[in-house]
Amino acid sequence: MPTNIWNKYKKIKEINSNSKIKTYSAMIEPIIKEIIPKDINDFYIIKERIDNIKYQIKIYDIIEGDEKIYIVIDNNEELNLEIDKLILSDE
Repeated sequence: MPTNIWNKYKKIKEINSNSKIKTYSAMIEPIIKEIIPKDINDFYIIKERIDNIKYQIKIYDIIEGDEKIYIVIDNNEELNLEIDKLILSDE
């Protein structure tokens, strides 16, 4: 069964190999979402939503600065849209 792992990760080099296991160093290319809140109240609402979803969805990093919030996630279109809906919902 063919695998598409090298479509998701970039193989850099083979580190170790034996008859049953090969080990590679690889690179993943995450995306960064820059979230620009309307005001300070919106900032805290969005931050709370991110804190609530960070245990459900893999978020590599959350950085606050310059009245913006940056989150680093996997480069996955479905995940990207799901996060947009969760963060921008009016709930």
